[in-house]
Order: sequence, then structure tokens, then C-alpha cells
Amino acid sequence: MNACAVIAIGCKVNQYDAQALREALAGEGLRPAASGEDAAAVLIVACSVTEIAAAKVRKALARARRRHPQARIAVIGCLTDADRSRIEADGRADAVVPGHDLDAALRALSGAAAGGGRARRGSWPRVVGSPAGRVRAYVKVQDGCSRACGYCVVPRLRGRSRSRPPEDAVAEVRGLFEGGFPEIVITGIALETYGEDLGGPSLAGLLRRILAETDASRIRLSSLGPNALTEDLLDVLSDPRICPHLHVPLQSGDDRVLARMRRGYTAETFLDRVAAIRERLDRPSITTDAIVGFPGEDEEAFERTIALSCEAGFSKIHAFPFSARPGTAAYRLEGRIPREAIAERMKRLDALERSLAGAYAASLVGSRLPVLVESVEGRRCAGWADRYVRVRFDGPGRLRGTCAAVRAVRADGREIEGEAE
Repeated sequence: MNACAVIAIGCKVNQYDAQALREALAGEGLRPAASGEDAAAVLIVACSVTEIAAAKVRKALARARRRHPQARIAVIGCLTDADRSRIEADGRADAVVPGHDLDAALRALSGAAAGGGRARRGSWPRVVGSPAGRVRAYVKVQDGCSRACGYCVVPRLRGRSRSRPPEDAVAEVRGLFEGGFPEIVITGIALETYGEDLGGPSLAGLLRRILAETDASRIRLSSLGPNALTEDLLDVLSDPRICPHLHVPLQSGDDRVLARMRRGYTAETFLDRVAAIRERLDRPSITTDAIVGFPGEDEEAFERTIALSCEAGFSKIHAFPFSARPGTAAYRLEGRIPREAIAERMKRLDALERSLAGAYAASLVGSRLPVLVESVEGRRCAGWADRYVRVRFDGPGRLRGTCAAVRAVRADGREIEGEAE
């Protein structure tokens, strides 16, 4: 038995790390476990950004032990630093790998490999694998964070911002696209800080190199802070090969709460950057994050978040109840909001989110959308448009894994029903 299961919980960077580990483990004789198959090794790439994420990791660990009772199980990622004692006391994991030491994770699982092989040491394993049923690949170009947002434990867990050499990132994008991935997602923990530690290339410069030196035809960016949206970067983002979809975290629409969060911008600045996006891109999808119930967020402050969300016209809002994480400035702040009030505000923001998402989908009716087809059941195709809207339409199975031209004929809530052209 030489099957291995790698489970990623959390952000796109964790998804990238998980795929890099799958490929490195394959080099040690461990193949991906098939559905329902017992695994010799299980690796959980853990998230600790919120208590909800930490709870998901603990549940995943419990399920893995039940499903694979004989497996060697290791946990790696942010949670191993933030909550290591609880994981170890739980007793289900055979190894808790500190931080993001991928080589240590390989060593922890190497005994499960066929022949008891020794895990590789050395440089970060590059993702080079074939799609194997997937149509989207992540390329991590930056890790860590040198910012000091009041609610976030990531800088303590992942360290200061570190950028990948541009030639290395360009080579990986080229290899993945040529290997069959139609969409490449450029990701990082604080992507907007790319290049600050290299003393030269900026994120805009990296994207220009990717566009100039690869044939990748569909590039998507992960999260970007509003202060990163300079005219130079927006110039690059207007290229038709880059998806007109930007995820710009808001967190709060109230200036006093933003200051307590240490976000480094005001509500007015945020709206100014949203306006700049709309001026430069064609009907862009702008998605965001919002924290509900941050200490000191009174009803008026929350209403400002509601009002700004309406003005910005977000196409999706990822809302999170405030999670007090030890080691953050917010953990010590006074003015905690009762759980009942947070739950009520979450419901109101979720209702607004559904309305805004539906309005954005409706605004695309009549448009021609490039849709990356991810699944086909019978003749029903489904996938994501470049503007991050789910689209369903009738078409042949051969469209799976390709970008199809689809005309949006009607909106069905946040999704679109289309017709293949």
C-alpha cells in the first residue's frame, strides 16, 4: 500500500503547497489515493487564520484517522505553530511539522513510502504536474507578510514577506500552461508586496514578464490590497489575457474600525481604487472580504460597511465573524461584540451579498463570456467565466478543460444560464 492523501484547508497558497507536496511525495513512491482507498500516509496542510478554520483542521484530522486507521498522519501549516499543543494533545497525528517546512513534512512521511525511501531535502519543489482532472493551477510567487494588521496571525506564522525570483515564477507558469492547464492563478500571502524584498521587480513587472515570455492565455490574480492598485498595475491588468476579476479585501467600511484593524487605508481610499478599477477594466468582477464584529464595531460602523458594499457593487462578499487569535493586537482590544449581534449582522451581510451577486450576474446577460469548463454531466457543462461567475450551458463532453465562448441568456440567482456559440 503506497497511496497518500494530501488535504489542503484554507487559502490558495495552501492549495499550492499541497500540490507541491503531492508531487514531492510521488517522487518518494507515494501515489495519490483513489476515492475510497486506504492510504499509507495522510498529510493535512492546515490553516489558522480564524478559529473556524482551526476547527475545520481538527475535524479533518479526526476524519482522516477514522478513514485511514493504519496511516501515518502528519500536519503542516499555520496551525502547527498557533495551536501545536492542542494538535499533539489530540493524539491523532503522528507528526506535527513546524510552520511550513516542506522538507520536514516529506521526512515525516517518508517511512510510509514504498521501500521506506528517504524524503528529498533541498529547494522548494516546483509544481510541474499534468492536470490529472484539474483545469486550474496555482503559482505561488510570494509568501509571508511584513504588514501588521491587528487581527492577523499570519506574519507571526509565515514570517516576513519573501518573493520568488521572477525567472523562476515565469518558468513555472510556462511549464504549467504548456502542460495543459488553461488557467493559471498567481497567488501569495501578501501578493501586492511582491518584489519589495528583491529590490527591483514589482508585481506589475512580474506580470509583464509572464505576458511577454509565456503563451498563457488566461491568468487570474488572487487577493490584492487596495493600496496595491496603482496606475502601473492597472495598466497591466487591462491586458485581455488577465481575467477582469479582482479580489480586494475591504474588512470594514468604517474608518475608525479600519484604523483599529491597522489596515492602512480609509473607506474613501478604497472606493477611489474601486472607481479606478471600473475605469480601466470592462465590467470587472470585484470580490471582497469583510470581518463582522471586530472589537469596537458598533451598529453605525456596521451600517457603513453595508453602505460601502452597495456603492462598490461587489459581485461576492466573503464574510467572516471576528475570530480573536492569540498573539494579535486585536486579541487584547476592548469592545468585544456579543455573538448574537455578530450572528445577526452576518445574516444581513449575507442577504446583501446574495442581492449584489445576483445583480452582477444579471448585468452580464447578453454578453459573450469565455467560460472555463470544469465539469460535464450528460450534455450539461458548467464552469467559471473570466469574471468569476458560474455559468451553465448545453454542450459536448469534449469541452471539458477548455475555454468555451458562451452567450449569457439569463441570470439564475448568482449563476448564469448560457448558450454555446
